[in-house]
Amino acid sequence: MSNQVSKTGLFVVQFQIGKEVPGAPELHLSLTVNTVTHQVRGLGNVSQTTNPTLQLPTYVKGNYFISPLLPPAEYPITVQLTGWPAETNPLSTIVLYPNTEIFMHVNESWTAGVCSYKYELNGRWHPVPDVPVKIIQTAALTPVS
Repeated sequence: MSNQVSKTGLFVVQFQIGKEVPGAPELHLSLTVNTVTHQVRGLGNVSQTTNPTLQLPTYVKGNYFISPLLPPAEYPITVQLTGWPAETNPLSTIVLYPNTEIFMHVNESWTAGVCSYKYELNGRWHPVPDVPVKIIQTAALTPVS
């Protein structure tokens, strides 16, 4: 699959976020980006291979905007996402509280960037500041003529 991302319409992008250091937490995101409404939605998973291991699935949604910076910034697109636990029963009356907050800057082609995020585990928030973002795979859903 190509790493070129369409800048208009609807597209899917997958990111691996982390320093690729053994034992460090990693965030994997699979996002659908709507360039008309600037909405971003998808699924994420925070994982860590240390003992005890961590697997924290999350449903994320939020928005993005293009930073009006002069001179042009290396990562001009700002993405802000909030994640909730992946709930399997849509008829449940349980109130879900956010378990992930993500603040990411990416380049114009959505292929690289930097991210700071935090995740909640057992009532404590764990911050992960300034980690690299790299694209894993992209797919155009609606071609633009």
